[in-house]
Amino acid sequence: MRKYLFLLLLPLFFIAARPARADYIAIPPLDHAHVKASAFSWEGTVPFLTFDTSTSFSSGSFEYNQWATPQDNNSGRLNVDLGGPHTIYKFEYANSFGYGGWPMLNGTGCQDFTFWGSNSSGSFNDTTWSDSGWTQIPTGQPKLDVMQDPPPESLSTMTLTNDTAYRYYSIKCSTNWASGGYLNPYSNIGIRRVQLMAAGEAPVPTPTPAPPAMAGPVQSAAQGLILGAKTSALSNLGNLIPKAAVVLISVAVLYFIFRFFFGFSGIGGGADDNYTDRGDSVPEFNGPLSDAADDAYHAGKINREEREAIQNDAGYGN
Repeated sequence: MRKYLFLLLLPLFFIAARPARADYIAIPPLDHAHVKASAFSWEGTVPFLTFDTSTSFSSGSFEYNQWATPQDNNSGRLNVDLGGPHTIYKFEYANSFGYGGWPMLNGTGCQDFTFWGSNSSGSFNDTTWSDSGWTQIPTGQPKLDVMQDPPPESLSTMTLTNDTAYRYYSIKCSTNWASGGYLNPYSNIGIRRVQLMAAGEAPVPTPTPAPPAMAGPVQSAAQGLILGAKTSALSNLGNLIPKAAVVLISVAVLYFIFRFFFGFSGIGGGADDNYTDRGDSVPEFNGPLSDAADDAYHAGKINREEREAIQNDAGYGN
């Protein structure tokens, strides 16, 4: 029976000990300081909306749903600051589109693109077409999928070949899908949604966009510090909980393994499971008889009177 219990408990150990799953990386917080673009049309198409998971990626117009460049800007760059280094190995995305009074404007979507990583704040703040300070990261394909009509229910996935942790990442879109024959009366470009994913990191909730800045530079700085502290606390908690669970479950599994194989009697062995009698019918132990009687008593195998009788018969006394 004991070996079967061990087999039942063994899978729990492997479940607890497996690495934390990959998940989305939050942008701390979603604002103009952490997401920059070469250009954007107006406040309803600001760059950080592309990373805001609270907005729709499959319905509605451009407004307050995504980043988009002004009219006659059919290329663009989107830079993001993750607040710390992360090894991004893929991202999920939905390309730009809008309805409004038109049919689907999926020609505004980014077509040919490149993906970059950097640890230079100067490179992050430079939203020109320059690659100085950036390292290009190979992508699974050279184009982002055009948004279909009707939009799909799930995001597309882009794989990356990257084993370096960067704080800053950039998407450079050189052409839109108007060149592929899709509708784009504005000759602009954009991306509806991007969700970056890092290997081996615990999930971190994506914060909602920052509220309007308070008046004055001191209040604005204080607001940024508070939002940054909240995001940091969530990140630390997300990393701590899986590690604590692994330790607790591993200790519990090892305890039960030791308990069912050795009991509480130590290396010398424990009392027999069927022990109920005393005197000559006591099973043979691998240690002093008195100690074995104590072990059997504390394990609930015999009562106090039986323990004392065994010890008296053995000449140990109470």
